[in-house]
This record gives sequence, structure tokens and C-alpha cells, in this order.
Amino acid sequence: LSMKLVLLPDDLRDFIILHELVHTKVKNHGNDFLKEITKAEPKARKLTKQINQLNLLLWPLNKFQTGLLNIKSRNRNEERTHNKSNESDT
Repeated sequence: LSMKLVLLPDDLRDFIILHELVHTKVKNHGNDFLKEITKAEPKARKLTKQINQLNLLLWPLNKFQTGLLNIKSRNRNEERTHNKSNESDT
């Protein structure tokens, strides 16, 4: 983690720390990670958007953002697959 985290609003800083703590249980950014972080922080998606909007140029935060963007992309793909599957059932 970077000392530059002290420059962030408390809720964003805490969320980034939570993100790293969840990695002690889930080592990747897969579905299990998303479930764990959302269980610990129900506003995970909102906070992720806020972090992305800040577009910080701090390496650890950019790495963090990249992981969250990968999660979002994976979830969108799963939703599309699920919707297509439901459409073919009708």
C-alpha cells in the first residue's frame, strides 16, 4: 500500500484497504473475490466507480482499478451468457 492513500477520502481509503485484506482470503479477482468484498462492503460497486472517477496516477491504485474493471467485465459477460441461455429456453 502507498502512503498516498492518506490523501483519499476515508471511505475510499478504507475500501482499498478492505480490497487488499480480502486478497488474504481470495488471491484473485474472480467471482469469489467479488462475493467476499460485496459481503464486507455492500457499496463496493459505488466505491469502485468513485475510485475510477478520480483516475489517480498512483501505481497501486491503478493496479487495483484494473482488477476491479476485470471483475466488471467478467460479470457483464456472465450476464450476457445467462440471458442468452434464458432466451433459448423460451
